[in-house]
Formats: sequence, C-alpha cells, structure tokens
Amino acid sequence: MRIEGVETGRRPVRLRAPFRTALREVRDFDVVTISVRTDGGVTGSAEVVGTARITGETNASIEEAVNKVLAPVLVGRDLGEYSVVLSDMSSAMVGNSTAKCGVDVAVHRAVATWRAISLSELLGATQRPIATDVTISLAAPSDMAIEARRRAADGFGTLKLKLGGPVDLDLERVEAVAGAVPSTVPLRVDANQAWAPYQALQVIDRLAGAGITLELLEQPVAATDLAGMARITARSLVPVVADESAHSAADVRRLADAGACHAVNIKLAKCGGLQAALEVAAMARVCGLGVLFGSMLETGSGVAATAALASRVAPDLVHDLDAGWWAEAQSGAIYRPPLVFCADGPPPGAV
Repeated sequence: MRIEGVETGRRPVRLRAPFRTALREVRDFDVVTISVRTDGGVTGSAEVVGTARITGETNASIEEAVNKVLAPVLVGRDLGEYSVVLSDMSSAMVGNSTAKCGVDVAVHRAVATWRAISLSELLGATQRPIATDVTISLAAPSDMAIEARRRAADGFGTLKLKLGGPVDLDLERVEAVAGAVPSTVPLRVDANQAWAPYQALQVIDRLAGAGITLELLEQPVAATDLAGMARITARSLVPVVADESAHSAADVRRLADAGACHAVNIKLAKCGGLQAALEVAAMARVCGLGVLFGSMLETGSGVAATAALASRVAPDLVHDLDAGWWAEAQSGAIYRPPLVFCADGPPPGAV
C-alpha cells in the first residue's frame, strides 16, 4: 500500500477559559489539520498548532513545510516501510518539529488503521487510560485558588500551577492554592522560564518554610540557561523538570551532562513526532533522567497520540496531558478526570 497524498487544512478551536502563562494568553486558536491518504483508501490524520515562542513555527510555516518539503518525501512510498519513510521525512529539513510531528502522527495512525490495531498497540503497548494533571492558569492568587478548588472537585488529583513573577506574588499564588485544596493534592509549578536562578531557589526555600511541598518545578529559568538550571538542580529538594530546554535527544544529553535537571517533559511537537519522542525517552533513560509526557496547547488529537506513547514508556505516572480538556468542543481524547482516554481505546466505562 502506497502513500498517495498529504493534505493540510485548518479549523478553529475555542477554549473553555483563557489559558495564561508567563509567555502568553490564549482564548482561541486555529489548528493545522494533516491527512495522509493511501491508494488503498486508508487514511491517517493529525492536528498541530504553531507555537512561535517555543518551536519557532507558525501555522503558515507548518503548512509551507508540509506541503512543499515533507509531503513530497512521502508520496509514492510504501506505507509498510513507514519507519524508514519517516526517518527520510525528518531528514528532509532542519527544525520545523511541529510540522514533522503532524506528518509523523498522521502516518502512524494510517499504519494502525491499516493493521486494524490501536495506536498504542502499534507502539508496542496495551491501550489504557493515562492519568493527567490539570493546569491552573496564571492569575491573581484568589482566582487561582477558586480555579484549583473547582478542578479538584472535578476529579483532577494533581494540579499544575502556572507562575510568572514577581516572586512574592508567585508565592502568594502557591500559598492560596495550597490553602484551597486538600493537602493530599500534589502541586506542580511551572514558571515557563520567568525566573532567575536565585529567584527559583527563593521560591523553593520559602515554600518549604511555609510547610508547602511541591511535587516538581518545571523550567524555572530561560531554556538556554543550563548553568542556572544546574545551580537550581544541585540545591533543590524539589525535582526540577526541563521543558523548553529539552527538544531533542541531544538536548537531553546536554542537560544530563550539565546536571541541569532531574527529568524532562517530552512533547511531540517539540521533538518532531512519535519516533523522535521515543529517541528522547531512550536518551533520558540512558542518562538516568525521569520522563514526563506533556503537550502544547493543542487539541485532543495530539493528546491522544502522546497518551498512546505514554502507555508504552511510563504508563503509571501522572502526566501533563490536559491540553485537550481546555477545548470547548473536545475530540480525539476523552476526559474522565483524572484520566484521559484515547478515542480509539476502550470506552470510559471499561475502566
């Protein structure tokens, strides 16, 4: 069976509430849809979103890369040799990880459909639901406390707080949330590169002094500041997770060599798809680093693909896969907090 065509399109997505981080605020966005079609009538699809502040891509650049560079590598190729085809596709241009991710996921889904198995099974795992945290958007301390209370009542057992300075206000935010939910609810914080190293250490020390324990601290300083990440990692009793610093397997090796984190957050759009994500996870394992699977602000389509990969690599962890939950109209992934189900998996009642 041969790949006959690759098409792109767009569709709008409206969020149930504004999503705010130290980098941006989003209320709605367009996704780029990517469809791979074969001469046997089998298709596979994916949805991706340009995030210029993280991968350097826009929706327009994704479409340009897919239509003019990546698709020509695929057309006419044997779907049965998809691993080789995807390797050739990835080598066709540097960067453009989100564009490559969309094509990679669409091809994997076409192969899974052709073989009449789930994406998880194609990746060598058993289809199962994955536990996820939920993000509490950056806001005033009282507003974050209200939102945290609501999300805990919804059934989410782990909360990820978006922070972004000033430090005193960030401390108030964490303290407000900690006081609003049961002490059994783990708290994660993500500064999205907003702090200096000394500020991150201040936050850790002052929260510990207030009796607040964090489950993890994600990307406290600039992505390129490996020395700062290493300084925090060396002193922190809280596990430090690299996100924007960790795009590729080579990045993970550099982080490990610098002692710059305890774990990495793997996102398909950062690394270029499922094949590349497996390489990143393998490198993390070799380097003795933990892994966490996350997603950009995207739809359930991308979340479901990542959840399938998580079911192979780290099925028992609480991952960072709430992105699809934020969409008003959900598709691709089904949320029954704290679990997320792939749409091609068992129904929620089967747990």
